[in-house]
Amino acid sequence: MMLPNDIEKLLARFYAGETTAEEEQTLKKYFARTDVPPALHADRDMFRQLTEENLPEVPEGMEERLSAFIDRLEENETERHFHRPVIHWRRLLGMAAMICLLVSTGVYFLRPAQPPTPKDTCATPEEAQRETEKALSILAYGLRRGMEGVQTASQTTEKAHEQVIEQLNHIKQLPQ
Repeated sequence: MMLPNDIEKLLARFYAGETTAEEEQTLKKYFARTDVPPALHADRDMFRQLTEENLPEVPEGMEERLSAFIDRLEENETERHFHRPVIHWRRLLGMAAMICLLVSTGVYFLRPAQPPTPKDTCATPEEAQRETEKALSILAYGLRRGMEGVQTASQTTEKAHEQVIEQLNHIKQLPQ
């Protein structure tokens, strides 16, 4: 025989969608009794309605109609929120591409006919080595910072992915 505290814990798990079929059967049997405490009468009434044999039938084709209705709502929502900004972004991207094309064409035609010959920048091989090491050090620093950013983005993406999976699992466990 289960105590009211055990039943309340099981009810909390039931409402959270975490009970098994056997535990739900236990709740149905418990609420079929006549000596249910007054604090649990609302739950008793709900379970009695769930176990009644004269539940109304679902009309034929109802699932398809609901699915089509939800699809229409989703299409309307998608059109309302995403359609106009996409057109706006397309226009901006088109203008940016045109500006890039004009600038690159201007640079091509306005460049000097002969490229200037490079001059030596270092007087000695040791100075060239120092400058090379300095340039490589700057490059390594930039790469390190870039990798840190990639790692942060990867961690954030992983956390978001875990939260989405968690929410999907929660939705799957909701009573239907």
